[in-house]
Amino acid sequence: MADFNPSEFKRALAEAREQQHDQSKQVHTLSSQRKPSPPNREIAQLLRRFAKQADLDLESVDRMLAQQQDEMRRSFQAEKVEAAAGATARRAAFNRAIAEREQAIAYLANHPQEAAVGLSSLLSLTKPFLIWEWPLDISLVSSHIEPLNSSARIKLDVPVYSFDNDSGVDQREFSFYFLWQNPSDFIAVVNCFSVLSLNGACELYANSGITSGDTTSLSIDAYLFPIAYWLPLAPGGNIRQLRMGGDPQQHQSVLSELTATGGAIFGDAGTASKLFPSISVGMSYGTYGGLSIPARATALFEVNLTMSYSWSGNTLPDEIIADFADEGHHYNVECPIVVLQFLTAPPMAA
Repeated sequence: MADFNPSEFKRALAEAREQQHDQSKQVHTLSSQRKPSPPNREIAQLLRRFAKQADLDLESVDRMLAQQQDEMRRSFQAEKVEAAAGATARRAAFNRAIAEREQAIAYLANHPQEAAVGLSSLLSLTKPFLIWEWPLDISLVSSHIEPLNSSARIKLDVPVYSFDNDSGVDQREFSFYFLWQNPSDFIAVVNCFSVLSLNGACELYANSGITSGDTTSLSIDAYLFPIAYWLPLAPGGNIRQLRMGGDPQQHQSVLSELTATGGAIFGDAGTASKLFPSISVGMSYGTYGGLSIPARATALFEVNLTMSYSWSGNTLPDEIIADFADEGHHYNVECPIVVLQFLTAPPMAA
């Protein structure tokens, strides 16, 4: 069994990121060449010119809209402070539960003759070897790796006016990578489980318009991907193509299309928000018979948090924020463990 080299795996991820970046630049170039200005934008610009000629004070209207968004932001800040007080107790309860479960797994591993059949075949992976952002490297503020206490601080902050196009979609992924090497000369069949705890807040802002308001949207999903690291890469492929899917329990929706829509004819700006006071979500893989890991092979397990967002309209000051990094509120995303349940004999007995 060849030793697993984390540096080689990280290099493969970096190569996949560069490959994705090159493809994105090509798509962006083609899109910029063929995408005309949308009719609503041209109409809005025309109406603004007429309003200016009629001596209407549009700058005052814009200032009022900006002030309205500032007031909504301050109101949500107060909600964050209130939620943070309760999140502290929930976070402590989550960490205590993880520690107690790990003690139970360790007991079963050391006392198989006293355990019920099957329960002693649990193995916990308590520390990821890598925490990674995809496809960019700008929203992972920091990461911390420690047995049963690994976490990432994530801050997605997208000002919509930074885009060239008036509408579009994008996403960011944040992954905790764990590994297990099969030490035996036999195939190991396992089910796997993991959990994420989210402590943070999401905010969306969408300005109003003349013909129609802007729209911003955000979704968050959690996944557990086994990675068949023992398989060869296809020509031109990358390491992410070895992720295994097909199990409905390996995905959990954390936030489904939170949306803010601004009003028309200088109506109110739109806002939407969601608090995550140490909310936990669990994923599993193996519903249909488990994962087969060849003898002496290395299996990787990716616990993934995906943030997908979209925008329509390009009026200042739209913004999409997913804040899991504020140290004052102890915001972060925790991934303390991956648990393997062996359906075959545990490797030490095989």
